[in-house]
Amino acid sequence: GKELRYVYPYRPLWEIVAEYGCPVIYGLDAHSPEYVGRKDIFKIADEVVKDLPLNFLKEFKPMGCK
Repeated sequence: GKELRYVYPYRPLWEIVAEYGCPVIYGLDAHSPEYVGRKDIFKIADEVVKDLPLNFLKEFKPMGCK
């Protein structure tokens, strides 16, 4: 059979995240170096979530780091 894949960013996921008030940080899952830092890709994500009340983190500290 055919594999079903969702297009990312997947708005229904972000609607659930907004509903629960989860802390949010998003970036780029780049499988090719030429995609790193491309602002046009972030614009697509920004469009998908633009009217959602997301709880964006202002600072990110990886676990175990001081």
